[in-house]
Amino acid sequence: MVGCTGQNVQGVWHGPFVLSGSKDCVARLQSDHSFDLSCDNHLWVGAGRWTSSPSLKFEFSVLTHRGEVVPLPAPMVFGVEGHGNRMGLSGDSGTVWWERELR
Repeated sequence: MVGCTGQNVQGVWHGPFVLSGSKDCVARLQSDHSFDLSCDNHLWVGAGRWTSSPSLKFEFSVLTHRGEVVPLPAPMVFGVEGHGNRMGLSGDSGTVWWERELR
């Protein structure tokens, strides 16, 4: 599936992210389009807003690395592959795969 049209991406997702060294992340995408992200035992922690049409975009409002506030990156935009509880985020550096936490 290309883009997010028709796919519900809300929920708690586990997998790597495109921040340097972030291999084990938890991302919570809320219904109000806010998100928070924590990677590798708080190596990276951030929050902001997400949108999903036609691609998945993350805009950070705060981002820390090792507890220090860092300059905000440009909005991160990804194509989306897969469906259901497995989602691939594809960008310039390749594709990372997330699994949705089932409750």
